[in-house]
Amino acid sequence: MQCDRAGLNMRFLKIGSALVPILGLGFVVACSSSKGSSSASAPSTAGDAGVASGDSAAPGDPPTASAAVCGALIAFDQRCSDTAEMRSKACGDGRKTTCDAWTNTMGSAYRAAVTACYTGTVGCNDIDACMSEKLTPTQPTAAMLKVRDDYCATCGTEVGASCHDDFYKISKDEGNGDGFLVLQVSDAVAAAIDAKCTGSALHPADLGATTCRDGFLYCATNEQQNAGPGLPDSCFAPAPPDDGGTTDDGGTD
Repeated sequence: MQCDRAGLNMRFLKIGSALVPILGLGFVVACSSSKGSSSASAPSTAGDAGVASGDSAAPGDPPTASAAVCGALIAFDQRCSDTAEMRSKACGDGRKTTCDAWTNTMGSAYRAAVTACYTGTVGCNDIDACMSEKLTPTQPTAAMLKVRDDYCATCGTEVGASCHDDFYKISKDEGNGDGFLVLQVSDAVAAAIDAKCTGSALHPADLGATTCRDGFLYCATNEQQNAGPGLPDSCFAPAPPDDGGTTDDGGTD
């Protein structure tokens, strides 16, 4: 299994044989999993020792906390993005106006990992490894464990008996579990994923998926992306000009 960083521009998440477009909040390190044992198994209860992940930015947080996370993400993309638009000052300035909306969808452990990893000393291709390392001690909250339990009840026949152990695993050698995206979000976003992406609410075919697992991953990605603001228009290349309806022979339609 491989992790693909969503970035803050258009990228694609490899799920099975399909590529899922990732756009919107764009801060997620989204991963799909493969079978196998894990070097870091998920805890079975929310009370285990570790860093609780799911609390979003609270009103009492330092006023610079949101700006620090956003600044780290923006600086990274201005250094590492494939497109000139994402590297532009206009894009960066536009994204700064929605910092609070971004960070409110993130879990606290994810925000801490961002500020540790999205720095000038971490290479553009090394973000996945750094983020996985920082998130390894993170303990899922009760809301996240409910997503895991409901996912396993929904897709268990397909994903196998080790579903509960694999869902939040983080393994450098074998890849991260299907719940790695959920591990990064706030409890509110986790609850939305649980409500819309498990049980009778999940309809894989409606999402273009052919399996329960792929349907969940598509759905969870959509919920995470839809939870916050999209990118400003200045972060995208301008649309090609309208040709005015001119036909090949010089006439008009």
